Amino acid sequence: MRQVEDIGKNDSNVLITKVLAPRWTMHVDGSTMSGEGGVGFWIMGLEGESYDFAIKLNFKVINNEATYEALLSGIEMLRSLKAGEVAAFMDSKLGVGHFLGA
Repeated sequence: MRQVEDIGKNDSNVLITKVLAPRWTMHVDGSTMSGEGGVGFWIMGLEGESYDFAIKLNFKVINNEATYEALLSGIEMLRSLKAGEVAAFMDSKLGVGHFLGA
């Protein structure tokens, strides 16, 4: 199933759209308190199915490391679900920069 996204109008008032291929969606977050860490991620599949995960880490981490662990755990789960294209979201500017190679 393809979706169409309205991306606005150009100067001649012609509606501009783009067709989006179906993709999986993942939101990740990690947290720490006194060195104890945990990760959480939420995945939505192509048909709207939803998967929620929370994992306690058994090693000490800082907050950015916990966020990376959340991303890696989510990617591993997506691979096991045989997901194709994925839109991933995280609240760490540093993490996003590293992931994109910036």
